[in-house]
Amino acid sequence: MKHTKVLALLTVLVVGLGGIVLSSAAGGDNKNPSGFGDTPPAGYRDWKLISVAHEEGELNDLRAILGNDIAVKAYREGTLPFPD
Repeated sequence: MKHTKVLALLTVLVVGLGGIVLSSAAGGDNKNPSGFGDTPPAGYRDWKLISVAHEEGELNDLRAILGNDIAVKAYREGTLPFPD
């Protein structure tokens, strides 16, 4: 019983220390607010709302579809595919 508690405590400590090491290795410069590894495009804070998407099922989330002025114009004109 005593060994089980010690083993559990060591496991928690190792996992916690590993998480700290991984999070510090990942950076933390806060240059990328999205957290997905890609740099957001310039001017993304000025993008307009195009549509709202509701995903049902296991995800069950609500997302906003945003676009810059070029994308909004293409959406209104019905241009497919959207320009890059």
